[in-house]
Amino acid sequence: MKATILPCRDIDVATLEHHNPSPSVHSFHARRFANQTLGDSTYLVAWRERVPVGRAEIKWDGCADDTVKNAHPGVPEINGLEVFPETLRGNGLGTQLVTAAETEATARGLDRIGLGVAQANPAARRLYERLGYHGTHTYLDRYSCLDSLGTWHHFADACVFLSKPLPRQRSRVAATSLVARLRAALTGARPHGPRHM
Repeated sequence: MKATILPCRDIDVATLEHHNPSPSVHSFHARRFANQTLGDSTYLVAWRERVPVGRAEIKWDGCADDTVKNAHPGVPEINGLEVFPETLRGNGLGTQLVTAAETEATARGLDRIGLGVAQANPAARRLYERLGYHGTHTYLDRYSCLDSLGTWHHFADACVFLSKPLPRQRSRVAATSLVARLRAALTGARPHGPRHM
């Protein structure tokens, strides 16, 4: 199943919320789009026939957990990857999101990317290992959400951080980032490859 994967736009947030509702009264999608606007991340959305079917955020400053950050300095994290609805899982959409994130990181000249996987989700871990991700660093992924009654719920999932080396760019005609392609599509300009200092 083929999807078109592009960075989130402001007009996409409400559509994402409709098809993939946030577990909190604070919009998951609005927060991730705000992170992208600040330049802290790239929030990728997978589309099929103008309907969002998946998403993943590339956190350029890495995992929020300090032990992971110290063990993997400078390694961005693929975070919050999900394919929805559940009936679409197992059709390669997750793999396409991971590949798009890797392309973005490679276009930025990075040589490694990582992701956390819950220890309670061995199927996801097997998928990531098939895609070349490996590691043994365990940590607790802590997060909170506020329900409609005003009650905070706090969670801590036992996770393993996996990482993967990325191919080095061989020439100045490197992979053009999705952000550059989106910008070009919106302006009608021709995208350029990343600049090298």
